[in-house]
Parts: sequence; structure tokens; C-alpha cells
Amino acid sequence: LIGVRKALFDQLVSLGTPGNWDYIVVQVGMFSYTELTEPQVASIQNNHHIYMLKSGRISIAGCKVPCLILPLGSIY
Repeated sequence: LIGVRKALFDQLVSLGTPGNWDYIVVQVGMFSYTELTEPQVASIQNNHHIYMLKSGRISIAGCKVPCLILPLGSIY
């Protein structure tokens, strides 16, 4: 899970995705709060079929980083 978190963080930073993503590598465990707004979560769900709670909580254990690059890179 640490590797998934690090890869996700690295991709978000390299894409220039706005925001501070440090919490992804600081948090531990199978889940992460993404700090996404409810409209951002809805957009990712509707447009990219990546599902998480409305609060932005996502299962890190279920993440495949390449599948998240496009949707997370489009967050503004």
C-alpha cells in the first residue's frame, strides 16, 4: 500500500494537479481521504467510473495507479 500511495502521489504532482497531496503519503492504511469536493467525486464517478464515498474516501488497496492518472489529473 505504501508503494501505491507513493506512485499516486508522484503522478498527481507530475501532472501539476492543483492542491497539496502530501496527505496521501502521510496517511496509512487501506483507505485515504482525498479532500475532493462532492462535485469532484461525482464528476470522477460519472465520467471515469471510479467510485468512492461522497466524502472523497477511497480504497487505496483497490487502486490501480495507471487507471487513476487521467481522472485525478483532470481535477481543478
